[in-house]
Amino acid sequence: AFRLGWHSFVFGRANQYMPDRPFDSGGYSETGYDCSFLDLNGFDQTMTYILTSSSWRGPTRTDHLIKSSKPATLTLRGTKSSVCDSMVNGSVSIAWCPTNTAYVQTFSYRTNTTYGAITVKKGKVRLDKGARFINVPKLVLDAEGAFEIAEGNGVENPLPALKRIDLVSGATLTVPEGVAITAERVFLDGRALAAEEVAGAAWLSGG
Repeated sequence: AFRLGWHSFVFGRANQYMPDRPFDSGGYSETGYDCSFLDLNGFDQTMTYILTSSSWRGPTRTDHLIKSSKPATLTLRGTKSSVCDSMVNGSVSIAWCPTNTAYVQTFSYRTNTTYGAITVKKGKVRLDKGARFINVPKLVLDAEGAFEIAEGNGVENPLPALKRIDLVSGATLTVPEGVAITAERVFLDGRALAAEEVAGAAWLSGG
């Protein structure tokens, strides 16, 4: 990676980031690297998790960005739960695969504009405090994976461009009352589900 100015990193090859370190998108972290602008630059990267230091969190912060102008996957091998306020845009796909199914990667506040997919291999990805991914076309939940819209998130449909949901038996999707997620097609264990099979399904919880 090379550094551009203050707290800005652009990658030049795949897996250049240390896979045993987190990425801190604000402030200073003794356990990881602090950076307000991260450009995958079309190269897949692996790290433990992404977070925003508490002093840099909040709805008015707009200077934390994770991006890639070309398709790239950010794989997070979570070693703990964390909260990220960075905006994710461009063509970044996110894959959450923590070491413990109890770990949660939370995204809060931002309107994320990435066109990449979200995959939860295990553990949970949560949207909270108004977070939304307005261009994500695909959500993939493996057997130990969960995706949750937090109660009080305040967004009626935080995934408005969703076209496809792929689930493996054991996955869970939590949608609270007052929130509606729509998708053109839903697959369970590779089989396309009819609309009447989705309502009340065992993998769907919430309102």
